[in-house]
Amino acid sequence: MIVIFRGLVLLGQENRVNSSGNVLDHIIAKRANAGGEIEIIEKPVAKIIDYHLAKIIHTKDRVFVNNDEGKKASIKLTEKERDSIISALRRELKLFWKPNDFHYPLAGTNKDGYLIHKRITRLLLTHPIFLRNNEITVVLFGTYNTNTTYGHSDLAIYKKMKDVWTMWIPISSRTDGEK
Repeated sequence: MIVIFRGLVLLGQENRVNSSGNVLDHIIAKRANAGGEIEIIEKPVAKIIDYHLAKIIHTKDRVFVNNDEGKKASIKLTEKERDSIISALRRELKLFWKPNDFHYPLAGTNKDGYLIHKRITRLLLTHPIFLRNNEITVVLFGTYNTNTTYGHSDLAIYKKMKDVWTMWIPISSRTDGEK
């Protein structure tokens, strides 16, 4: 089952530095199709989480690097941080997004009052895993066309830059549905 929402505001998760909602709002706004209808996949898919978990588990030196132009950055996770990420991702398999986790605004209409039909993007996302005094967070985020058959997901470290949570260092990427 999929939870549908058209807004980007999360409610009731402000227990960690205005945290989860703020982080997810920024990630969704930047990475989802602008102007399209968004659906949140209610329960994470084990094969996708397992794929990304393997990257964390098999990187023994715990060093992750972003070599993109203009974004050169690296981080060495402590063993405790690495173990926290692994535990949190494994716990994620038992968590579900609930409809009351999201805000449902009214459907959009054009100037004549007709409902605007928009492209649907299905999002797979995990709860943020905050590290280093909530200065960085790890989130698994994916966009899919039909459930989790065709799409792309990333496990990445996000950092607040100019008041916006932005992907800072990718950990792993997965594309589903390619032949």
